[in-house]
Order: sequence, then structure tokens, then C-alpha cells
Amino acid sequence: MIIRLIVLVLAQVFVAFGEQAAAPASLPKITGKDVAVHPYTSNVPNRKIDPKTKGVFETLKVVVTSGRQTSIRLTGKKETENENLEGQHLFHTGKVFLVPAAERSGTLKISAPTVPDVLRYLLVLELPDNELKAQESKFEKGEYQWEVTKKDGRPVYQFSRGGTVVHTISGPVDEVKSFGLAACVRWVGGEADATMTIK
Repeated sequence: MIIRLIVLVLAQVFVAFGEQAAAPASLPKITGKDVAVHPYTSNVPNRKIDPKTKGVFETLKVVVTSGRQTSIRLTGKKETENENLEGQHLFHTGKVFLVPAAERSGTLKISAPTVPDVLRYLLVLELPDNELKAQESKFEKGEYQWEVTKKDGRPVYQFSRGGTVVHTISGPVDEVKSFGLAACVRWVGGEADATMTIK
């Protein structure tokens, strides 16, 4: 009887140990130093612009707050129309923030919704050689849920609202370096305001 009890206890210990070993390791928390911020224009949507580029525009700003959850706010107003990139006159300018690629999730609060030819939001994936894959996406005022998952090995970055997927972008297997959000404003006084939280 005692031997049988010992065997049962040991079996439970081994099962618990196996489950613990199989559990995926938790991802490290995203902090300010992990978030890359770049000038961005939807006039050249696939280009990752070096912030040190001479004379580069400074439309909008990104503020990262680390607490129980990391919060990334993309906000600001356009102050001038005299913006260019290496001599090319630009219209829709702003910022993009990028977070290292991993299977994560969180929320997105839109305080300034998309307005045609005034304010654009774009889902962004960073690929090798500083190339970006961007998809313009209409966001209404309110809260969305987002997640990065893998489907057949391909990273899938998607947003949903009320349980319905509304925006999706995917990248090649093993080539997506980071993901994020861009906002561009067209006219002086145009304003963007979006806050992403990361669990």
C-alpha cells in the first residue's frame, strides 16, 4: 500500500515537471530602449528613414511609458508644409515606431481617427535591408485588440474590434525583424493620436 502511494506521488511529480518544462518561456518586457522611432512618409511607404538624415522632418512624436504594461503613444500636430526628404517635397509625413518581432498582443486606442487625405495610419513590418512593408488601414475612434501570431510559419499582425478582425498584414517566413504602427498627417494643424499597449 505504501509503495503504491509512493509510486502515485512520484508519477504526479513527473507529470507536473513535464508540464512545467513544456511551458513556453515568457517574453521579456518591452521598454523604451526596445522601441525604434523613425521619421516616416507614406509618399515613400517602404523606406525606413534614418533619423540622422540631414534636414529630415520632425512631424509628430512617440512617447514610451513602462509600467505594468508598456504603452507607446504616437501623437502630435503638423507644424509646417515645407518638408522634404533629400530634395523630394513631401505631403504626408509623421513617425513610425517599431517593436522587435515576437508573438505578442495588446490594445490600440485611437483618439484621433483616420480622415481621408488628412490623417493616415499604417500597419508596418520591418524586413531585411531596412525595407518596410506597410499597409494603410482605416481606424475609427475607440479601442482595438491586436496580436502577432504565426500561420504556416509566416508572422501575421492583425487588429480586431468586437471580436471581428478588421486589419491584417503578414510577412515572409523568418524575415520580419519588427512590427509597428505609422501615422502621417497632410495639412498644417492635422493631428494624430494613437496609443498602443503591449502585454
